[in-house]
Amino acid sequence: MTAVTTTRVAVASDDYATVTGHAGKARRFLVFETQGDAPPREVARLDLPAELTVHEFQCDGPHPLFQVKAVIAGSAGAG
Repeated sequence: MTAVTTTRVAVASDDYATVTGHAGKARRFLVFETQGDAPPREVARLDLPAELTVHEFQCDGPHPLFQVKAVIAGSAGAG
């Protein structure tokens, strides 16, 4: 029997409805879980304080996004 892999993915979404334009400044994320061929299902919503945005995080401890395999956003990069 083959083990089914579970994967968590976060989608940046400031309004929990549309994809946010910039990953580094996003504070809200929808977290989806995928398992095998089943459609993804929402399992959590993150509402991060300003100091935990990707731009502000100082890598001084665990981060809620460390629990996901990938982050989806409208853009990423400098700025």
